[in-house]
Order: sequence, then C-alpha cells, then structure tokens
Amino acid sequence: MATPEPEKSDEHLDEFEDITAQITYSEEDAYPVASGGYSDIFKARFNESAVAVKVMRELGIEGEKKRRSLSRKINHEMKLWSMMKHENVLPFLGFCFYRGASTSPDVDVTMFSLVSPWMKNGTAPEYIRVHPTINRIDLLSGIVNGLAFLHSQSVVHGDLKGGNILISDDGKAVLADFGLAILLDADPVFGTETFQTTTANLKGTPRWMAPELFAEPDRPPKLSPESDVWAVGCIFLELIANLVPYAYCKTNVHVLNSIIRQRLPYESRSGDIDGNDVLSLINLEIEPLGPLEFEQYSGLWDLCQRCWSIKPPDRPKCQEMHEFLTNLSASITASATAENAIPSSSEGLQESVSPSPPSNALDTIKAVAQIGSETTNNSSDPQANGPSTVDLSRTLINVSSELKKVSGTTTTPIKRKDYALASDEALVRMRKRTLGPDHRDTLSSMHDLALHYSTKQRYTDAEAMGIQTIEGRIKQLGPDDPFTLTTRHNLGALYRLMGRFEESEKLLIEVMEARSRVLGEYHTNTLATQHELALALSGQSRYAEAEALNRRTIEGKTRTLGEDHPDTLTTRSNLGQNLNALHRYEEAEKVMLAVVEGRARVIGDDDPSTMGSRYTLSIAQRSLGKMKEAKEEGMKVLAYRRAHLGNENIDTVRSMHEVALALSGLGEHKAAESLDAEAAAGKEKILGPMDPDTLTTRYNLALDITKQGRYKEAEAIFIDVVRKRSKVLGSEAPLTLCASFQLAATLRNQNRYKEAESVGEKVFEARKRVLSEDHPDILRSMHDLALTYTSVKRYKDSESMGLALIEKRKRILGPDHIDTLVAMSNLGWNYSSEGRLKQAEHWYLKAIPSRKRVCGPNNIGVLICTHQLALIYYRQGRYTESIEVGKETLAGRREALGSDHIDTMLTMSNLALSYSKEGLYEEAAEIGVEVVERRRRILGDQNSDTLSSIENLAVAYDILGLTKQAEALEEIIIANKRT
Repeated sequence: MATPEPEKSDEHLDEFEDITAQITYSEEDAYPVASGGYSDIFKARFNESAVAVKVMRELGIEGEKKRRSLSRKINHEMKLWSMMKHENVLPFLGFCFYRGASTSPDVDVTMFSLVSPWMKNGTAPEYIRVHPTINRIDLLSGIVNGLAFLHSQSVVHGDLKGGNILISDDGKAVLADFGLAILLDADPVFGTETFQTTTANLKGTPRWMAPELFAEPDRPPKLSPESDVWAVGCIFLELIANLVPYAYCKTNVHVLNSIIRQRLPYESRSGDIDGNDVLSLINLEIEPLGPLEFEQYSGLWDLCQRCWSIKPPDRPKCQEMHEFLTNLSASITASATAENAIPSSSEGLQESVSPSPPSNALDTIKAVAQIGSETTNNSSDPQANGPSTVDLSRTLINVSSELKKVSGTTTTPIKRKDYALASDEALVRMRKRTLGPDHRDTLSSMHDLALHYSTKQRYTDAEAMGIQTIEGRIKQLGPDDPFTLTTRHNLGALYRLMGRFEESEKLLIEVMEARSRVLGEYHTNTLATQHELALALSGQSRYAEAEALNRRTIEGKTRTLGEDHPDTLTTRSNLGQNLNALHRYEEAEKVMLAVVEGRARVIGDDDPSTMGSRYTLSIAQRSLGKMKEAKEEGMKVLAYRRAHLGNENIDTVRSMHEVALALSGLGEHKAAESLDAEAAAGKEKILGPMDPDTLTTRYNLALDITKQGRYKEAEAIFIDVVRKRSKVLGSEAPLTLCASFQLAATLRNQNRYKEAESVGEKVFEARKRVLSEDHPDILRSMHDLALTYTSVKRYKDSESMGLALIEKRKRILGPDHIDTLVAMSNLGWNYSSEGRLKQAEHWYLKAIPSRKRVCGPNNIGVLICTHQLALIYYRQGRYTESIEVGKETLAGRREALGSDHIDTMLTMSNLALSYSKEGLYEEAAEIGVEVVERRRRILGDQNSDTLSSIENLAVAYDILGLTKQAEALEEIIIANKRT
C-alpha cells in the first residue's frame, strides 16, 4: 500500500490566508444543502470551481480584529491540514467567515467555516443507496487507505462515520472532517464547553465511538488510531448491511449504556429469534450470525468483529485491513469477469445448491436447516444429493470449448447492468430442470426473480412468476406456510404498484388473517402486511379505513420493534399522509413533526426518508396556513433533492411544486410562478403532457398567474387543463370539475359574472351526479358557488348555500375545523357585500377566535378576516374599534407578509382613513406617508391605489395646515390623472 508523503512547497511556509473575499454564493445557494448537529453545508464558488462551505453554527466570531486573531492562531494547523494530499483524503482549500442571509447588517458576527471541493456524489451511504450495485469493497479499501495515510502523519481522525466519507466525482471514497481533530488544540474557542456540548461530533459521534473513549467520564476522551479502527468496523456495518451501529438503541443515552456494558454495535441474527420458534423448526445449535449481507464476502465479518475487539491492541492495523480488502476486491472482480464470460443462452453449472437469502427470522432458520441437510447429504430427497455425484472439475474445464461448439464462436459477455437479472432467470431455468419446478430451492429462486422483475417495473412478468411461485408453494408447503404467505404478500404489494387496488386489498386481507393466525398478531410479518393493506386502501381514497389500520400497525410495531424503529416511523409517516388527505392538518402536523424528529435521530437528517417526511410535514403546515414554516421545510427538501437527485428527478420536481404552493400562500406569486413553470416543464418531460400530475402543476401555475391579475393568461391555461383532463379522466371526473370551477372563478375575476355563474352551476350539478352528498368536492362546489352568487349579487342564494355548507361541515368535520371556519367567514363576506353589516360582524366574530386558535394569530386567512372586520366597523362609523382591529391586522401582515406586500399596504391605507375619521390626523399622516412611499415605489404613480393614498394624505396635510405639502401631492395627482 502506497503511503504518499505530504507535498511541501515554499507557498506553504507563508501565512495561510482567510479566503472569505474569494467565496461567492448564488441566489439558489442561499439555503444549506445539508445540515448536521453543529454545522450547515452551503454550496458556493471559489476560483470558478464549486466548493462546499461547512459553516460552524455555534462558532460566531464578532469583529474583524477577532477574525484576524483567530486566523493567526490556527495558521499552523491550517497549513498542516492543507498539506495532507492523498487520493482518499478530502482536500482542504482554506477557511472563511460566513455571514448568514438573515444576519443584520448592523451586527458584525460571522461564523467560522471550512472550505473544500464540492463532492456532487454526496456521502458514502447516499451513494450506495443511489448505486446499489457499486463495488462496496473498493469503497472500504479506499477508506482504510486514506485512514492509513492520516495515521502515518500522526493524525487521528476522531469522527469516522458514513456521513464523513464523501464520494469523489470519479467514485473514490475520501475522508472528510478529520481536520476538526487538528483544530481542537489550536485555540480555546474550539474547546469551549458550550461548543463541545453542542458539537459532540468534534470528539466523535457516540454510535461510532470505541468503548475506551468512555472509560473516564470526567476527562476528555483520548483519541487513538485504535479508536479510529473501531469506527472502521462500524463503517463496514453501514456500507455492507445498510445498518447504523447500535441500530437496536433508540437514543444516544441507550447507545452509551450499551457501550459501557460492552455490547457490540451489531446484535447477531440468532439473538433476534424467539427460542420457541427455533425449537419448533429445527433442533440444532446455531453460531451467532452476522448480517446476511456479509455472507457474500468471505472473511469480512470476521475482520469487522476484530475491529470491535474490546482491547485496543487486538484490533487490526490499517495496512492489514487494506491488504485484505484489496485481495477481496480482486477476487470479486475476477469472479465477475469469469461470470461475464458465460453467455445468457448457456445453462451454467454450480458446485452446490444454496437457498436464496431468507426474508425474515423464521426463514433464516429454515435456510440454515436446508444448507445443513444438503451439504451433509442427509436429505431424503434424491434430487438434493444429486450435485455431489458430479465430477465438476472435469466439466468446468470443458465449458469454454463446449460453448464454442454450440455457438461456433466466442459469445459476447452480458452487459453488467443486465447480468443480475439474466443470472436470476438462468438460475430458475437450471433449477427447474435439475431439481424440478416444485422443489423448494426452485421456488425460492422464482420468488426472488419475481421481486427482481418488480424492481425493474416489469410488473406483468413479476405477476406471472409470483403466481407460479404461489401455486408451487401451496402444493409443496401449504397455503399458510410462512414462505407461501411471503410470496402472496409480495403479489398483493405488486397489485398495488400496478394500481389494481381492489385485487391488492383482497389478497392482502387473506395474507394478514393467515399471518395473524400462524405467526401472531404482533409478528413483524403480520404488521408488514397490515402496513401494505393500509396503502392499498389509501390508493382507493379510503383514508379513514387506512388511518385506523395504520394506527393499529403503529401500536403493534411500537410494541414489537420500538417507537423509533425505522419501520414504525414509516407507518407513522403514512398515517400523516392519511391525515393530510382527510384534511386533519393539525393532527398530521403533530404526527409528522414526531416522524421527522425520530428519523433525523435514528437514520440521520440527510436521509431520503427523513426528507420525505419533511415533505409531508410541509404539506400539513401549508394546509394549516403556516406558510413560513411550510416554505422553510419545503426549501430544505428541495435543496437536498436538487443536490442529490438532480432537477429532472420526479421527487425534486414535486418538491418544486410544493414550495411554489407555500410561496403563493405568502404572496410571493412571481417566485411561485417561476417554480411552478419549472415543475410543469419537468413533469411534462418525465411524465408526459397528459399525465394527471403534470396537469395539476399546470393548474397551480394558472392560479399563480391569476393572483398576479393576469386573468387572460390564466383562463387559457385553465381551458387547456379542462380539455386534457376531460380526455384523460373524463368530463365529470373530480379533477376535471375542479379545473372547470377555477375557470369559473377566473371569469368572475374578469367581471364576466354570467359566464362564471353558468360554468359554476354546471359543475355543481355534475358533482352532485357523480359524488356522494357529503363528498369534499361537493362541499367545495357549494363553497365556490356561494362566492359566485355573492359576486353576481345573488345574496339570498349565497346566504342559503353558505348556511347549508356550514351545517354540513360542522356535522362532517366539526365546528372548529378550518374548512367550517372558512365557510363562516365567507358567509360574513356575503352579508358585508349585501350591506347587512351586523350579520357580517356576527359571523366574523364567530369565526376569528377559533381560526386564531387553530391556525395562529398571524395566519394569512385570519388576517384577511380581521382586515374585513375592521372595514365593517369603519362602515358602521365605529372608528375606534376599526383602528384597534386595523392595528392588529397591520402588525400581523407586516410579520407574515412583509411591509411591501400589497395586502399590508391596503391595511395601512385603511388604517390611515380610520385615523382621519377619528380626528387623529397626525397618526393618519404618519402612516399615510409610509403607504404613499411604498405604493409609489412598488406600484408606480399612475396606479389607482397609489393615487388614492396620495389623495388621503393630501387631505390630512390640508387639515393639519401643511399647505405646501398638500399642494405638492395635488400636483402629483393632477399630472398622473392627466396622463
């Protein structure tokens, strides 16, 4: 193993410079692409190259003098770090001081940050998830090689874990964050109690730390090369078995207790199997087992266990590990080369018949029993003993020449990307001939092939193979055997993926009942089927039934696996989606906050599943009107998905759409339009122009345009969406009718009331024909039609529709549900439009307190209601009350929307009028000046709202005797009215 020496040059003898001035950030890089316990990662540019800026959140440095002082103190360590040149070590480019976008210009505080090249492939665990067939041994070899280099330079990493291993553009593993150990002794600021408490990662992450580091709790842990080697064993576990160390522990406290008790980072499979189950299946003693994934790599699990030797000197050295991994990788490559030489048309020979990896604990024991019987020739099945009588050495020598005789030439090797599937197909064919179609091993291979077809989205092939496997297993094992039930479960899941939800439901109910009977109600396999059945119910929009089943599954998984187990959290996440679909957004938000917290703690904040939970959380928050929170969560997910999945990935595109909805709710309609346009183009490319998902985003794009007053453009898009949905879904499909109703609203916004009324009534009648009386879309039609009736001055019809809607929503959703409260507010608006101000006041006062309680006082919808209430007081001449409510609304809109938002300026203008009517002319003039300045700057002098504000301010000046100021404003009015 080569151990390169650090490069030395004259420039490294100079002072290592702060490169803050050379780092640039684009607008799209304003948000971190990843966050950890103590730092945020931002993408930036340095000398025209992409770089990662690791910002230490807790390390704020105030003032230029302190920055220069710190730079001098760490200069030596920075130079040492920059000289660490190795292909498996992340290069260090320098340090800088980061000023956050939210930092006030008046505060000179910046965060100390480290700069390194941008690694677009992300961390090693992320890379493996995206490239599951990658040679993992090569990655491990690179990790150990890089660590050996650091140790040769007397540097201990101190925080080795999967998240600190990045993948270079050419697919090599590089060690990151080792420099933090170097900095610990550079300056007291890196060793402060606050910083260390917040950033335990500076001295290691508990799950990856060796037990000797906790030997003296009152003293700082003494890092060593041997403690790094312990962490290497944990990385083997991460990258080979996709397991974090101590996965059986919920929290770091549990981890520490396990370490102190000298429990290892992985509990053997045999320890997870109930003793009664074992005895009922076989009567043999089983050695402690490592993860199944290690079995394909000879000797690797033994090496991993040596890394976890309790005595540090007993752990292997990096050089020994590197040699072992290099040889193992070479043997894998040689094996792959030999396999690739066999053409797909040949029926290759195997030395022994091994069952496929089992799918659960019981299957594990059966698999062990099968292997034992076949290798010792104790089987009563003559087919099982057959292979031992074959002279394989002679047969294998002649394979190449025999293939040439058959084909007449040397065949082209199978492409690597196709080989795994071709191999599975060949194995099934061979086992059918040699063992028979109903042999247990043949059926096991068929089961695996069906799964493989499913992952390739070859659903028809997967279904056919699954049905054959089920028939064979029923014949050989019976309908209720765990193996049979596993294949039936998979077929039920496949039907769901194919959109055949009723077939999926029927089959999964049968499997669930059988598993409950055979394995028990709380067995993990029974719970897995319940989970899948809930998804099938959700696919049929039967969300209430899915919710009940998910809650039952969560109870079972919590009891069996623990509340923080990844499987439990997955079902909780599905429950959150059910609650969103049922419009029970408060409950959904509560559930998803817990899921996000749990997943961040258990599998990491930057795990795709955690990001998926954040996505669902943002939907709940947006639906509750918590637009700022929804935007914040959505932007995190979007930044992550852009960086890790790319802009043309469907999940990234869906995140764009969700963030656009939050932006629209905040009144940032231009930004929302831009994102929705990008999302619509992406969906059209990925899914096609007629896909329902594409049409949903185009529908929302039209809404963005509507909110900017560009009604003609929006009308054209709505018409296009209605036509396409009619063709794809049918003219009376709920989504088609929804788009038709928005078309009616757009016509209403253009004062084309009769057209709007006609379209709206047709949609309402169609919905009544195709939907149940209490369907949410019927209620939505009643809501929209009531608004249309108000617009065309059919106040009595609107009143009747509104009162009926309130009663329905109270009965179905409850009196405090947000949709019920919105209906109350809209009825108040109808009364206000009719001039029945007392009735309007009554309904607003009834809705506002509950809306504040449900959504918060600064919710956009709440502020619309308080704005309207202030107007109602004004129209009744109750100016003091109008001022009081207007001030509250203005404060809320400044906070929620910003002072430059058009709605905020409208509230300012109305408040100025109320002050004037109450004789408070100085207050009227003060706020009038602000609204005039903002409207002139944003809307322009010729805008009618701007001119109205100027007129009102001129009146206030005139009454106050400020004649010159009033005349100046009058000149502006005259000039612009003439124009």
